[in-house]
Amino acid sequence: MSDVVSHARPRAGLPIAALLVAGGGAIGASARVGIELAVGQFGGSPIVWLLIVNLLGSFVLGIAFARLDPRATDALDLELPIEDLPGARHHHPIAGAFIATGICGAFTTYSSLAGILIDLARAGETVRAASVLLAMLVAGPAAIGLGIAIGRPRRR
Repeated sequence: MSDVVSHARPRAGLPIAALLVAGGGAIGASARVGIELAVGQFGGSPIVWLLIVNLLGSFVLGIAFARLDPRATDALDLELPIEDLPGARHHHPIAGAFIATGICGAFTTYSSLAGILIDLARAGETVRAASVLLAMLVAGPAAIGLGIAIGRPRRR
């Protein structure tokens, strides 16, 4: 028998987590398709709806990070487990699975970005493809950062 004691926190059961992610995913995917259809109705290109969903989803994800575990957003060392931070407050696993993984994960889309980039490159529009990629690489993290800044609870 081992003398090592495990300090791991119990996790939500896999069936519950899977249902939460699926429920949030249904909401996120439906919202993404709604935005895609609305942008198409107004003559917008696939790049427009892609930027809208990925940047809006990143912004909401930043807010979710800040609200679910505000102390985690102050950590400089991202490798440090949250439970090791002094005074850390654990996020709620139900909200994390439903909002962050489910809704935001299904709302945003990497695969559509990859498809659009390939289509642009095949059409000889490599500069446009590079511009879209650069916009996503810069604006996505900026949107998460803005969401964290806005979502962080005010200190008294």
